[in-house]
Amino acid sequence: MYKSQQSNGAPNRATHTTHKRRNDANESFAEFYYLLIYGRRNRFREGLLSTFLDISSFPKMILENFIRTRMGERYFSFSGSLVLALVLAFVPPMISHSLGIPFSGFIGRFLTWYAFLAAFVVFTFFRYKEVRRKPGIFNTTRLSKSSGEILPFFLNLDIRGWRPTVRQVEIWVEPLACGLVGLLLLLCGQILGVLIIICAIIYGLSYAAQYMIGDHFILDIIDKMLFSSQMNTDFVEGRVTPGGAGFRGERPRSEHFRRSLYEDQDMDAADINAA
Repeated sequence: MYKSQQSNGAPNRATHTTHKRRNDANESFAEFYYLLIYGRRNRFREGLLSTFLDISSFPKMILENFIRTRMGERYFSFSGSLVLALVLAFVPPMISHSLGIPFSGFIGRFLTWYAFLAAFVVFTFFRYKEVRRKPGIFNTTRLSKSSGEILPFFLNLDIRGWRPTVRQVEIWVEPLACGLVGLLLLLCGQILGVLIIICAIIYGLSYAAQYMIGDHFILDIIDKMLFSSQMNTDFVEGRVTPGGAGFRGERPRSEHFRRSLYEDQDMDAADINAA
């Protein structure tokens, strides 16, 4: 009985393997053509975007240590935060020297700056306690590169029935809230307001860039799926798919040869000559 079942199941497995190989060949044909025609990379834009995302990490850090919790241990940088605080501590003397601000004016304009830095260091230790783990023990429930959890205040925001999505919170709500705080400080004559406004703008733009990358990633997958499904109609059968990209090129005359190319099958000399 066992041998009979095994022999009956063998052709099914072989047929399944054949279909799988054929589908893989179809996808490789469509993907290769897609990359050849539509896979041109804008290296200048990619380089500019990558540079911007790298630079934005420090301005984002200034705000995220306050408005995010439970960040991933490979995302949050304790040493980086302390170095950033140290660098920012030397900024007011340089500004006051370049603008010729007297000592009395220095205290009035930069007292909130140093109070902000003190709070920044305190919150840095809070974030460090959240990501700290014992040696040899790893947290398998949290992404190590997570940008942290959004404060419930932003997620539960309700303006006349409108509640923002996570995307809207990260691109608009969080940076707008921080920007308003910076604007208020600036109106009070505090230079700290300029720093917070700049960080808020970079914060929103960086998340907008990340969402754009994610959108393009999904669109690429959809396009490749459509190409895979349309190539049989466009290339093999020679019928243009309405709204499709279509195959732009000279098709071999033999449909058998076109199908062999599409399915990546072995061909003999007669097939090639017939093409």
